[in-house]
Amino acid sequence: METEISKDLIMSLKRIYETEENLLNYINYYKSLIKWIKEHLKFFSVEQLENSRVNILINLNPDNYVVPNSELLLNKEKERIGEREYETVDDLLISIGDTLWDMVTIRVGIDCPNCIYDELRYVIAEKEGTQELLLQCETCGWTEHQNGEQWKEGLVKIIPASLSEIKHNRTSTLLH
Repeated sequence: METEISKDLIMSLKRIYETEENLLNYINYYKSLIKWIKEHLKFFSVEQLENSRVNILINLNPDNYVVPNSELLLNKEKERIGEREYETVDDLLISIGDTLWDMVTIRVGIDCPNCIYDELRYVIAEKEGTQELLLQCETCGWTEHQNGEQWKEGLVKIIPASLSEIKHNRTSTLLH
């Protein structure tokens, strides 16, 4: 469902980039984007929020999930996101969703064995009340267990892994 984009929506997004405080650090930037999304939820359908993966990110605690060494250059975000022309709400949400994921992604340091174009990142799979730390390629979606075996358990909710979750899951895996 692609929906045309409101000029008011775009103007309100641009205001994020007019406030220097929003781009002082990754946590401020993350919080400002999340706040903007929550203030404008009426413009987005549930399906659009799911397709852009924003539905997962709007409820994370930035203090626990935002990484200090994101690959984003905060001084370039205004021109990359804030000055970009968006044709649809879907385009806008996907761009913001990708940006938010970049700010919470902890990379593993291992190239994807499937596509070799991207580095694997840590994610948490939530299934039937359990969680498992997995490695996933952002580019092709390849997902594997920590031991390198391909994930074959089907579709599950995937959320970013925080540093504390990575430490906890890696420690508990080593104990078993």
